[in-house]
Amino acid sequence: MGISRRKLLQITGAATVGTALGMHRQVFAQGAKKKLKILQWNHFVPGYDKWFNGEYIKQWGEKNDTEVTVDNVGIPALNPTAASEVSAKKGHDLFGFLWPRPVYENDVIDHKEIYEECEKKYGKPIDLAIKSTFNPRTKKYHGFADSFAPDPINYRKDLWDEIGMKPDSWDDLRVGGAKIKQKTGIPVGIGLSSEIDTAMAMRALLYSFGGSEQDEKGKLILNSKNTVEAVKFVTALYKECMTPEVLAWDASSNNRAMLAGKISVALNAISITRTAENDKMPISDKVWLTKAAKGPVRRMGLEHVMSVYVIWKFAENIDGAKKFLVDYIGNFNQAFAKSEFYNFPCF
Repeated sequence: MGISRRKLLQITGAATVGTALGMHRQVFAQGAKKKLKILQWNHFVPGYDKWFNGEYIKQWGEKNDTEVTVDNVGIPALNPTAASEVSAKKGHDLFGFLWPRPVYENDVIDHKEIYEECEKKYGKPIDLAIKSTFNPRTKKYHGFADSFAPDPINYRKDLWDEIGMKPDSWDDLRVGGAKIKQKTGIPVGIGLSSEIDTAMAMRALLYSFGGSEQDEKGKLILNSKNTVEAVKFVTALYKECMTPEVLAWDASSNNRAMLAGKISVALNAISITRTAENDKMPISDKVWLTKAAKGPVRRMGLEHVMSVYVIWKFAENIDGAKKFLVDYIGNFNQAFAKSEFYNFPCF
């Protein structure tokens, strides 16, 4: 039986509409898939981001029927981005800081449940993780610490060998650093500016001189004789061993300076040595690591960064964010290896 042109158009039109509706339903079904949005820094070890963004989140997403996306930003953008999200009450489900942010305690969930689940599965966390994220007054965990990076002394062994010294103490850094500068023109490379590496180095110096910002009860005790002595020391260190460049450094300046052969010592994580090794730079054999410098009172270093994730109260996938962190700790052997031993586990 023949079909009129009008009937054919009605049939094909209905089919087209049906197909279109079917496609719309499929997109909607896909759109209904759970989503997890993560924000964290651009890791100093590029291979880590390549693994985390390109492999790990995809594997985890497939297992948990979740579309996971990661936004990476530079260190200076972390705090302003967080402030913007809190102000808008909208943003990422999981926000990664490189330091504790108790200022947002009222804006985040209590992360106690995550700690408890991880401890049940993987063992107790290190004390530093708890002290970094637990408020003893409110009894609330305002973040979850997954890892930290040690902050050893990176030094040019060839330059220090030439003067017969090793940067074992703060006095060694001052005396030996001055000798190297006088002999070669190469200064000590410890930042004295408004950036994260400076903050870590100055706190390590303060603590080594017996100073502290607060006591165990949270009372401010920065104004002390020990603090004054630490300030006097770093003033002399700057005048005798450094150059004005350090007053305007950013977080990567000491990395670049050491790799370019422009400084004799730096306080940094192992990202300097890893970059030199991976890029097969001639200087790689000359940059050595040693433990934190000894001060007049004690030998004490600081973690380079303290990785702390927070889950906002306004996050759209709180349960997914919790599970992601628990599973991530369970796979931390991969994170440790892919960060090339930069990220040390808290569990």
